[in-house]
Order: sequence, then C-alpha cells, then structure tokens
Amino acid sequence: MADSRLDCRDKPGNDDEKGKAVRVSDLWRDRDLREQTLRFGAERLCLWVLCSKRRCKRANACHGDPRICTHIMVEWMAAFEAERRERPDFAAMESQIETAAELRAYRAWRAALKNAF
Repeated sequence: MADSRLDCRDKPGNDDEKGKAVRVSDLWRDRDLREQTLRFGAERLCLWVLCSKRRCKRANACHGDPRICTHIMVEWMAAFEAERRERPDFAAMESQIETAAELRAYRAWRAALKNAF
C-alpha cells in the first residue's frame, strides 16, 4: 500500500493526522536540505580524502553521495573510540612509573612526541 503522504500532491483537503498538508515538493525540499547539510559537513571535514572516488579526489571536494562519506567518517570515529578505550592514557602511564630512570625515559619520550608535531 502506498504512503498516503505521497499522494496528496497539492490537492486541497488532503491533510495528514496533524491537520497539515504534506506535499511531495516539501518532501523533496527536506531531502535536498539534508543532503546539502551533509555535503557542507563533509566538505568542512575534508571527508573527500577518505573517499575512494576519483572525482572527489581530483576536485578536493565531495562530488558523490555525501551519505557515503558521512558513513565512512562514522566508521573512522568508532575505530578511534575503540583504540582510545584499548590504550592507556598518559595519566595511567605516569601512575605506573616506579624508578627515576623510567621517569627520565618517559619525559624524554613525551618531549620527542611534542616536538614531532
């Protein structure tokens, strides 16, 4: 059975449960707005770098379906979160330092990290 909201193409008297007409043009406008919003976010986060499409890489911008790039970003963020949970943070590492030699080595390592970036 077809969705009754899709059959009320600007016909008077076709209102949904809330008394507000839902037109096909409104549904398309909402879809376009969502796509524009996703594309804006994808371009600001440079998600085209993660994309496998040549078109996007050549243009240095999203030229495909922004939902795909957004999904890739969600997967990356989940991987980052999983990695963060598996690895100890610096406070946990510092609490395990027992000798002065370990403390010096730890401080040298942190300084090297800081200088690397």
